[in-house]
Amino acid sequence: MSDRAVQLCVSLSEWPEMQFRVSPLHIAVIWVLVVISAVAVALVSHLNRQQYAQLGALEREANQMNADTVDICSSRVPGVRCRE
Repeated sequence: MSDRAVQLCVSLSEWPEMQFRVSPLHIAVIWVLVVISAVAVALVSHLNRQQYAQLGALEREANQMNADTVDICSSRVPGVRCRE
């Protein structure tokens, strides 16, 4: 085994004995970041739903306009010129 591999094995064998210190400040910062992330997800989801609803309304309006145009052209209303 190379020296590097031996060092890695020794390091991994000592790992459970290592103590990780987490200060209350670190926990508070992580908590605030998680809350900000959750609020951002909720906001983006809300905006997406709003835009999707607006798109559906515009599509219905466009379909209604197309249907009205077909009705006018098929009834041959005098004075209305339609594309052939």
